Amino acid sequence: FRLPLSRACDPARARAAPLLTRAAMGLLRHIACVAALHVVALLGIVGYELYALTSPHFSYAIAPPDAGAPPMKAAVFKEFGAASVVHVEDIQRPACCAPNQVLVKVDVAALNPVDFKQRRMPAPSAMLPLPAVTGKDFSGSVMQVGEGVAGFQIEDHVFGMLPLLGQPWGAFQEYVVVDASIIAKTPRTAGSKAAALPLVGLTVLHALAPVLAKWEAAGESSTGKAILVHAGSGGVGSFAIQYCKHVLGMRVTTTTSSGNEELVRRPGADQ
Repeated sequence: FRLPLSRACDPARARAAPLLTRAAMGLLRHIACVAALHVVALLGIVGYELYALTSPHFSYAIAPPDAGAPPMKAAVFKEFGAASVVHVEDIQRPACCAPNQVLVKVDVAALNPVDFKQRRMPAPSAMLPLPAVTGKDFSGSVMQVGEGVAGFQIEDHVFGMLPLLGQPWGAFQEYVVVDASIIAKTPRTAGSKAAALPLVGLTVLHALAPVLAKWEAAGESSTGKAILVHAGSGGVGSFAIQYCKHVLGMRVTTTTSSGNEELVRRPGADQ
């Protein structure tokens, strides 16, 4: 095949070739940069997970089984999969108590999307050892306290969230042993419904913390400021509306379906 002389000698085509080459190289550089950013993000996520598994700030002592105590009922799964892998059975109670631990009799346990996602997705035993009990959020009453625990006593009503990583124990068991630093006394107005608060509440508090710190450093107040809360009828959204409106004094705008308008206005959404 031979290119006609008139086309081969066309100055416009000769000038276009380097331009196309430069455009292709620019596109390849852009793709390489995007790929590099994805690799960095992935390494960051893996690094954070490793830090979370090994850092004393995130890790809590795992209570061993108490061979001398009577068994308790629990919702256990011994393999990863659908809801059908969860079975209610008798297991040993966790032993109590290390100096900083509290034994809680669970009255109410709550499920969040992270719970069934963890159950569905196979994970290394360092992150979720099997067999495991499902659920993390709970409320109940204190049965026993470690010698180093201050601020809690027997029969206190408390709520909290078990660590997401590295623990076989879960909220859907009759008794849990937890570090005293990850529980709080149940608000009188919440009662047993406090089991629905830990994960969604912590999500909102952590999300707003950098913004509130910035305002505080600048000497600004949150009162009267506007905020947009997406999915206001969900668990995180409904808590965010109440916290922003009644604690921070903000003007709250939210998104939801038309059928849930009253549901988001009742806790405090302005529009």
